Amino acid sequence: MEEWRDVVLTSAAGDSNLHVQLPTNFKQIRAIKLMSYSISTKVGTVPSNELYALHVKQMPACGTHTNAGFMEGALYVIHTCVRSTLTDVAHNDDPHGLACASFSPVNFPALTVTLTNKDGERPLTQGDIHVWVRLLGTFG
Repeated sequence: MEEWRDVVLTSAAGDSNLHVQLPTNFKQIRAIKLMSYSISTKVGTVPSNELYALHVKQMPACGTHTNAGFMEGALYVIHTCVRSTLTDVAHNDDPHGLACASFSPVNFPALTVTLTNKDGERPLTQGDIHVWVRLLGTFG
């Protein structure tokens, strides 16, 4: 039986990827849904008023189709000028999901998310970004 399971990713010191090892009971995954993100836009971290492509390494290229190469195949494009009531934080969430991509069922032991700007840079440092996704698959 298929069901949705939540996964939260947080950037780690010196790593431009958000990475989480999935529990061994995660079997075939066939969809990923972006529920929420928050990004610190403090001076010296991620600049405000920038576009960033959010890619999932294990997911086949789908989602965004564009003539801006860095966005091609992204699950979602984040505009960091969208701000919450928190100071210097770009945040967005939706109880139904911000974006969803389905694909042929795959088995992957880990999930890696990258955030890339138009110059191909991955400007992440400790605690700059938090991403909440839901995975649809079989578990057991």
